[in-house]
Amino acid sequence: MTEPRIPEKPGVPPVGVSIAIAVAFAAVPIAAVTVWLLYPPARHDPPSNLSAFPAPALEIEPVQAFQSYRERERVRLAGAEGRMPIEEAMALIAARGANAYSPLPDANDEDETP
Repeated sequence: MTEPRIPEKPGVPPVGVSIAIAVAFAAVPIAAVTVWLLYPPARHDPPSNLSAFPAPALEIEPVQAFQSYRERERVRLAGAEGRMPIEEAMALIAARGANAYSPLPDANDEDETP
């Protein structure tokens, strides 16, 4: 005849797990209060004078603002302010072919010919 099996004790005591969870839940608010008391910059105090902040700026004429932006960008891409025009820059990149995005040769390397 076989002997009756005796149930094994659990590997982790449930009381210990319960205590660990309770300590963890208690530690978080205690740590938060400690930081709040010992580190004043962590406190979030609302500003005292809210009227000192300006009202939000709204676009009164958004269509004209966008047209002005597009014109500034068109002039910039056309080569204003000493920049290379975008068409010329794109042609130079296309002319380089497969090595278009390879590093450019160093200016000092070109001057040093034996």
